[in-house]
This record gives sequence, C-alpha cells and structure tokens, in this order.
Amino acid sequence: MRTLDFTAAPLRRAAAAAADTVAAPPRLAAAAPPLPLDRQLRRECEAMASHALRLGIAMPAGWTVLLGSDPEAAAAPSASSQPQASTGLAAQQLAQLHQDLARAIAPATPQCITLLDDERRRAHPLACLGPVPLVRALTGTAVCCLLAVVLTGLPAEVSMDNMRAGILASSGRTLLFNMLFLLFCAGLGASFASLFQVHGYIAKGTYDPKYDAAYAAQLILGVMSGLILVEMLPPQLFDSAGMRSFGKPALSMLGGFSATAVHRLLQRIVEIVETAVRGSAPREPRKE
Repeated sequence: MRTLDFTAAPLRRAAAAAADTVAAPPRLAAAAPPLPLDRQLRRECEAMASHALRLGIAMPAGWTVLLGSDPEAAAAPSASSQPQASTGLAAQQLAQLHQDLARAIAPATPQCITLLDDERRRAHPLACLGPVPLVRALTGTAVCCLLAVVLTGLPAEVSMDNMRAGILASSGRTLLFNMLFLLFCAGLGASFASLFQVHGYIAKGTYDPKYDAAYAAQLILGVMSGLILVEMLPPQLFDSAGMRSFGKPALSMLGGFSATAVHRLLQRIVEIVETAVRGSAPREPRKE
C-alpha cells in the first residue's frame, strides 16, 4: 500500500515548481559593450600620442579629453543615456583623432608605431638585438654567419688555391670546407642586406610585419646567388668589369648582398644566348 509523504522536502519542491511557472520579470537591457574596433582605435591612438610626445610633435586639439579618460568609465552609459548613441559618438571621435594623429606622425604608420610600443612594453630579454622579432632573428643569423665564416676559415684546406680549383677539381674535406666557407660568406652578405633594409623601415616608422616572410626568402636567394656567382659562372665574365682582383669570398658576399644583380646577370646571359641561337634578323629588301 502506497503512503503519502507530508515531509517538508516535497512541499519545497512543489513551491519551486510553482515559482517556475510564474513569468519572470523583464530584465533591464544591458549596456552595449564597446566595439572591438574601439579598442584598436584607442590602442593605436595611445601609441601614436606617446610617440608624438617623445619627439615633440604638435598634437591635435582635444586629444587629452579622449585619451585621458578611463575607457571603461567612458564606455559605461548612465541610466538616462542611450548606449548605442554614446558608443557610436565615442567611436567617431576616436576615428577622427586617429586620422589627425596619423597625419601628425607621417610618414610613420600607426601599425608600426603600435607594434614598436607593444614591444617596448613587453621588455623582451633579447631586446638589445632589435626592437621587433624580425630584426632579432636577422641579427642572430648575421652573428651565426660571421662566426661560421671565422670557424670554417680555420682549417688548412681552406685556401685561395683550393678555392680557385672549384667544385670539379676538388673533393672530400677540401671541397666541403671551401664550399661551406663560401656559403657562409654569401649568408653574411644576405643577412647584412636584409638588416640594413629593415632598419631603414623601422627608423622611418613604415615597417610592416606582413613582409617578414619575404626576408627569409631573400636570405635563401642570397646564399644561392653567392654560390652561383663564384662557382657556376665562368670567371672570364669578371675580367672586363674591373673585378679581376676580387677573390671568391668577396664575390660570394656580393652575390649574397644583391641577389637582384645576379638575377640580372643571368638574364643578360640568357638574352645573349638567345640572340646567338636566333641569329640576326634578315634585312627587308628596299622598296624603290
């Protein structure tokens, strides 16, 4: 026979079920959170303002009103204000301030100034090697190539006579040490060219991190160009260009420094070969 339970637990469950059936009171609309673009505008404006203040650049009027206030307090509207309208007005004012600051710090770009400011605040332990990760990587590569040039030049097999012999006339350890020496010379020239180029962009404030992969390709092309210039091309090409006294290490470093020059040289050789194969164009008969 089933017994009824009149304890307090079933009564509490019944009261909770009855409370759930009652419609919940309407909640007040929450304040609209600031747009993600607002945070980017404010961050870039702060970085550009800090950069302009350090250099003594004239600042646009009213910048302290927008950047000197607390962003959370400015974004939180009062009970009688309209959230969307206040947020949109603040975003419009930040956008106008962003344009004014960008014109004030030109030719530097907001992206570069913000990146440099973030790296400065992060206080990287290897910041002495460069202000951005790309410069630190290129500096490390240049130092490694410099040490490798010194170390690979220590063996007795590395000499001007063995280098003049070339790939086909050498073998074994002699060929290995000489090729490594020339490759590291080309890498030293390529890393020097990349570092010089990147430092110019950073000094002007126009550095763009989307081109970081291009510098890695430039290093590889430089090493290839140095090897092509000293081993694959006939040495007679440099007799008439005032480079007869240049040794293979110097030519390898020059090839790594300017892969574009080696590309133009190869393109010129291809054009000469094509002209020789095709021959001169036949002359058209004169029309009387």
